[in-house]
Amino acid sequence: MAEMETLTLNIILLILVAWSIFSVLLFIKNRFKIRDELGGFPLDELTVIIPFRNEAENLPKLLKSILSQKVHPKKYIFIDDHSTDKSAKIIQKALDTKSVHYEVKLLANELSGKKHALMEAAKMACSTYVQTLDADVWFDTKFFAKLPTPTAKQMMILPVRMVGNKASTKLMALEYGSFQILQAFASREKPIMASGANLIVERLTYISTNDLLKHAHRSSGDDQYALVQFLAQGKKVHTYFDPKLAVFTATPKNLNELLNQRARWMGNNTQGNDWRALAISIFIFAVNLSFFSLIIYPLFFGFDLIILSGIAAKFVADFIIYFNWFKRNKTWSLAPYLPILTLLYPIYLILLLWRYLQKKQIWKMRDV
Repeated sequence: MAEMETLTLNIILLILVAWSIFSVLLFIKNRFKIRDELGGFPLDELTVIIPFRNEAENLPKLLKSILSQKVHPKKYIFIDDHSTDKSAKIIQKALDTKSVHYEVKLLANELSGKKHALMEAAKMACSTYVQTLDADVWFDTKFFAKLPTPTAKQMMILPVRMVGNKASTKLMALEYGSFQILQAFASREKPIMASGANLIVERLTYISTNDLLKHAHRSSGDDQYALVQFLAQGKKVHTYFDPKLAVFTATPKNLNELLNQRARWMGNNTQGNDWRALAISIFIFAVNLSFFSLIIYPLFFGFDLIILSGIAAKFVADFIIYFNWFKRNKTWSLAPYLPILTLLYPIYLILLLWRYLQKKQIWKMRDV
């Protein structure tokens, strides 16, 4: 029995050592010796596509950001995915008397969902590039002026940051930051994830490459499936990390919404899309399960210096992982929440896995 106990403890500690090594690798990758060059995007060749469905509550922030810009893309196309609220009227009221070239289009009755909305809007556009934004984002007053030159890139993945104003939502914002950190671990040219909340694609390439029939079984994941198809067909993809290129979006309002959102994202990444994302996910789950085991270990077998060292190593490794993200995005105010996130994360992962396996996923009042 003692031998089994020792073996189990050694395995747990070995996994945490692997996490410590991984944290150093992430730290090195996130130092970004190569900086993003900002500015120079030909805005007269860019159409911004904003799909929306019942976003009356969120649109004012987006519209305020649009009106704050000193320069604008060629056109904004707002594509209405059969809203039942006053979203379209809010857009028209805000933009009608302003010098902004825009259209509000209603998605055809026989079509539904964000994927179809994006594709139809891309076909309507008359520009070389299209940028997709979510209806619940906002951004800096120089956002479009800072967009980098595409230089033959066919997909440009730009940063997204979640923002919360309560302790619970700040933890969610911190957790979301880990996605960008892990994104930096992959190659800039072969990223593991994309977000349609801030994405630029070459329009005709997007239309010809993004075969909706291959992922029509899920209404969610327009961005992730598009990325997979771009990479599979050898298209030129590039990832950007400069915070000046970021759009902001609010965190989910509560744990239930967070679990629903992340479970939906899990579904988009468990279809054989990218073995790297799956491998990292399994590794993270193993690390946090080991950490949780180490925390409860003293309840059954007593507390000693080795246990304390293992727990401390996890806290230190997590701070190393986040250090450059804090520094680059000036999010040091979230740093005090990191120890809390470290402690709660194993439980969160267990709840997330349970939600993914047990609960039917709903998005925009539709089945995913």
